[in-house]
Amino acid sequence: MKIGEIIKNKFIVISLLCFLLYFILSGKFPPLPTDTIYMSILNLINAVGALFLITGFYDVTLKEKFQDETINKFVNTLLLKDEYLDNFKDNEIKGMLKKLEQKLLKNNNNHIYKTKVISLINNKLLKMASGESEENELKTFFKSYDEELIYEKSDDKKFIVCNLFINYHLVNLSKDNICQTIFTKKYFPQNISEYKGSPLELIELKIFVDGKEKTEYKNKSELKKLFGVSNNIAESISISNQSQIPMQLQEKTVDASNKETFKEFEISFNKEIIVEKRLKVIIPYDDIVYGHTFHRPMINYSFRFRDENAKKVSATLRSAFHKKSDDTITIKNTRPNEITIILKEDLLLPKEGLSAISFR
Repeated sequence: MKIGEIIKNKFIVISLLCFLLYFILSGKFPPLPTDTIYMSILNLINAVGALFLITGFYDVTLKEKFQDETINKFVNTLLLKDEYLDNFKDNEIKGMLKKLEQKLLKNNNNHIYKTKVISLINNKLLKMASGESEENELKTFFKSYDEELIYEKSDDKKFIVCNLFINYHLVNLSKDNICQTIFTKKYFPQNISEYKGSPLELIELKIFVDGKEKTEYKNKSELKKLFGVSNNIAESISISNQSQIPMQLQEKTVDASNKETFKEFEISFNKEIIVEKRLKVIIPYDDIVYGHTFHRPMINYSFRFRDENAKKVSATLRSAFHKKSDDTITIKNTRPNEITIILKEDLLLPKEGLSAISFR
């Protein structure tokens, strides 16, 4: 305890003044037994002095320690017990989070960089994780996504048959129903027009919506009646300096005049959707690169690629926060012309992706 702090403390100064006033009045004007009001005033002055004296000693000796302990206990309780957070509105909790982020990111060497990071966390990643993103794709995440590509042996060295297997489990984080497009748009090189037949064909399809299977797609022989290939696609998802031919598997519909039309095949779901599909895709022989850019977050991913026409194959997982040595990632060539990549219980972000190349 510092003597200087005691002398300067306003509560102790006031208490000493009260005691001084009490002694002056009681000494110069001693109260008589009948002076009850005067005695009450003196007792009140004495009590106020004692109160300020206790307050002053608390302020000097215990206040800081008490405040630190109280704040620490409050913060620990607030952050460790969910029921306390229920007392705050979402915007209040987000305000607390921003304060914590500012405190955590202490480095002020580049204020602009730090501001951009905090903005990314709050405006993108936080909304993505809570299912509140403005983009529907970021209101969901893949609990698992498995893709397998098997390139068959090509006899004419002009086109290759690719058997494409895709299985995924998509979870909805938002409170709203989400529409999921079952077949994505694909872009083919111009020389695919030389292929006699359809370069895109649906072989198998299973869909489970919120735990219930849609049985109308179980019969493989009926799939050609339900779906067909359309190249009437105005929207582009590919950025390339090459002219490409867009195609998409779409749902067939028949109008009143028995005219066959196509529309994008979407399924609405509330909690989750599981899709298992097998496609036959025709690949030009000189197309040696396969690429997949992720448009949703995913936490389990597997990729298997085999090319019966290649001497060897290679693949790269493009991710800002992963490297080959991570124990959540397995990359291996099971044989020279086959490679597998497995990510288990880890996070891949939108705009990350994968590329594979064949060496023929």
